[in-house]
Amino acid sequence: TIEADPIISAMGTGRSKKDAKHAAAKAVLDKLIGVSNENTEAPVVNNIP
Repeated sequence: TIEADPIISAMGTGRSKKDAKHAAAKAVLDKLIGVSNENTEAPVVNNIP
């Protein structure tokens, strides 16, 4: 599990511990820059004026 902030965390899997860490780090980066994949939730849109 990698945490960039207490709010953003991700888990990764791989054939080795190193691969799993890399996958988790990539997942956190993807969340931070807004890249979506089938495992992430859709962003919540706030339409309050």
